[in-house]
Amino acid sequence: MMTFEFEAFEGHIVAHIDGNDCLVDTGSPLTFGEGRSMPSFGKTEIGAGLPGLDAHEVGRLLGRPLDILLGTDLLGNQPFLVDWEARTITFDPETRPAGSEIPLDNIMGCPLVSARIGGQALKLAVDTGARVTFLNPSLVAGERPVGHYADFDVTCGPFTCDSFEKTVDVGDVSLDLVVGGLPPDLDSGLGFMGLDGILG
Repeated sequence: MMTFEFEAFEGHIVAHIDGNDCLVDTGSPLTFGEGRSMPSFGKTEIGAGLPGLDAHEVGRLLGRPLDILLGTDLLGNQPFLVDWEARTITFDPETRPAGSEIPLDNIMGCPLVSARIGGQALKLAVDTGARVTFLNPSLVAGERPVGHYADFDVTCGPFTCDSFEKTVDVGDVSLDLVVGGLPPDLDSGLGFMGLDGILG
């Protein structure tokens, strides 16, 4: 069992692990942070990342410096528990808290969950790197926006979108959320994988 403190930065989990500031991102199949190491995970050297996108660039887009983007290639190796009130993340916890168990699937190592909006079945990517939930534009078509979001995605960069009030049911849990409508590039990529959005 390993427990680390984290900072909640605008809805993101930035964990302090082995002297590194790490964005915990289940939406990324890859961990990267050139020149960094995480001995707690048995990694003496972390790779540079994607062409044109390293941890420093993700930090710039996020608005907070980062050393490592921690993806599912490491996160998927053991269960982990996020205690939001205590601001801790524990890997391979010895006990589980009481709550609802939600079955997960995965695509490229990233977790997927079945959900519903108004009885319509959906498949959503569970993305701890996303500040909010984003849905296919058809799920918010014709509805009145309640605001706007400015965000970014590691595959398509910065974007802005309208936001809407939606109730999303996951298992036996109903979530009253303010969600964003997916921008076209990101919606197209997720749709190609059969996904209806991102649960942030």
